Amino acid sequence: MHAHLELAFVEVADYDLQKLLEPGNIKIPTSIGSDANSRIGELGGLPMVAHRHGAVSVAALSGLVLALLGAELFAPPWTEKYGVDVWNLQAAREEARVNEEQAVVVEAQRVRILREIEVSGHTATRLIDEKITLLEAMAELEPILRNRTGFECAWPFDPPPTFRHAVARYAITRVEAELRNDPERQALVCARLRAEYAALK
Repeated sequence: MHAHLELAFVEVADYDLQKLLEPGNIKIPTSIGSDANSRIGELGGLPMVAHRHGAVSVAALSGLVLALLGAELFAPPWTEKYGVDVWNLQAAREEARVNEEQAVVVEAQRVRILREIEVSGHTATRLIDEKITLLEAMAELEPILRNRTGFECAWPFDPPPTFRHAVARYAITRVEAELRNDPERQALVCARLRAEYAALK
């Protein structure tokens, strides 16, 4: 049962990470915040119809808009102090800047994790073909898995004695996943790797 849980963990974790991190699945806003946009949208066309009696002229309204915009551009502290910053552009610009920074960080993480999954698959393939030993595979995977959040929680019912043993188990489980459509070869390869695992100190 534990072996099936380990296999499911690796398959689901790696597959879900790949799908989640495909371009277009991560959405980080990089423009002015929605609140600011909605406020601007609400203001978006000041009434331009002049009534005959007691109406504010179009020129007066236009002058007011220009005055407020000028105040925002040239005296932001003053507009905030007296509540004239009706669009809250300062906060909107700051929100956009923060969102852009977050987008850069998330994209870097996405690329890194996809690269880690690719490397793990390549290591598993060479293990299957006996081009490297389990110890050599562990040396390749250990730096990658050390920083993977939640990795050591993958075996809650039978935790490995050390981090190195956890890496070795991951390698074997990844091989099982690669050979899931070839049960006979899967049994042979995994028997060899489990013998190497038993010899670990």
